[in-house]
Amino acid sequence: MGNEIGERFSGGGGSVAFWRGVAACALLVTAIVLVLLLAS
Repeated sequence: MGNEIGERFSGGGGSVAFWRGVAACALLVTAIVLVLLLAS
């Protein structure tokens, strides 16, 4: 998932785009966990 985002926006700073993808995935997972905790 993160690799797809990194390759999609790989212009000059591939590593920067990769870490943006990692951060986006981490935020998504965190949001899902928070929703599950609140729903339980």
